[in-house]
Formats: sequence, C-alpha cells, structure tokens
Amino acid sequence: MNTPSKKKLIWFFVFMIIYLSNNVTVMVITLIINVIAVTLNVNP
Repeated sequence: MNTPSKKKLIWFFVFMIIYLSNNVTVMVITLIINVIAVTLNVNP
C-alpha cells in the first residue's frame, strides 16, 4: 500500500497471466510470482 511500484508489478503479472492464458503457463507464472513476492518481502 505504501509503494506504488509493487502495484505496478502486480498489474504487470496479472496482465501477463491474462495475456498468456494457458493452464500450465498460469501455474508456472503463479509459482514465479510467489517466489518474487517472497523475495520482495525479504529484500524491500
């Protein structure tokens, strides 16, 4: 909520998921998003 850059990244990933729209691809990207989210939380 304090950093608009995170919101832009989230919208970017959501756009990628909608753009690709493949079941396997969505699963892989979702896993990558989880890893990136954890990384952002560990290293702000």
